[in-house]
Amino acid sequence: MFKYLSIVAALLSVLLYYAKPLPYAGWFAGAAAAFGFGYGLISLLKEKDSGGKTSIKLNVVAMLILLLGQ
Repeated sequence: MFKYLSIVAALLSVLLYYAKPLPYAGWFAGAAAAFGFGYGLISLLKEKDSGGKTSIKLNVVAMLILLLGQ
C-alpha cells in the first residue's frame, strides 16, 4: 500500500509544480516529493516486492524535475 501512496505523491508533486494552483506551489511540490520518498522507503522495508524500488526511483525523478525546472 505504501508504494501506491509514494507513486501518488510523486505524481502530485509534478502536477503541483507545473500547474501552480497555489501560492508557494513549489514548496508544496517539494514536500509531496519528500513524503513520497519516505513512503517509498517504508515500502522497501515492509513489502517484499520490487514496488518500493520503483517508487523510490519515481520520486527521485520527480525531485530532479523540481530541482532542474527552476
